[in-house]
Amino acid sequence: MLPHRFQVAHSLVVLLAGGLCSAQHPGGRHGSLDFQTAIRLVLRASQTGFGDLKGSKVEMSRGKSSWYEANLYLPGAKYCWVDYAIEAYHCDWEPSSSLETANEVHSHLVKQLSRALGEGWEATTQDDRGKSTRFSKQGDHKRATVTVSAPGKGAGHWVRLSVVSPGATPAHRQNR
Repeated sequence: MLPHRFQVAHSLVVLLAGGLCSAQHPGGRHGSLDFQTAIRLVLRASQTGFGDLKGSKVEMSRGKSSWYEANLYLPGAKYCWVDYAIEAYHCDWEPSSSLETANEVHSHLVKQLSRALGEGWEATTQDDRGKSTRFSKQGDHKRATVTVSAPGKGAGHWVRLSVVSPGATPAHRQNR
């Protein structure tokens, strides 16, 4: 058991750290940006492997699984992170009520992306084990790909948007 003064100091450190973390979430340093501006910043960061979007490192088991909390959250996302090992940026959305479904969130994000990305981006939708829509810029392999995925039946209710860097390998692009 720690002496009382160390327990108090430890409690203050935990409270201060928690306050700093909550000040960044959600939205990080760009919390008030609209969707179009935010996704364009993410696409720009994809050109350099998302280094500009890395926030605090999160390590699940020392040396095995880690990622970085993003310092830029897309509007409405519950959590965003950078998987630096495969050069990808991800955000998760949760339906806001029991009446909203993951497919509705997926459709809303696809519409927002279509408007934000503009001309020249092609959307391809698959609906096998869940709904997945991939956006790519035709003929431009130096651009990131953007995928919005909704889970299949019984697979949970989170919807994920992933931006994979143009520097990622083809296998990483297919698995995201």
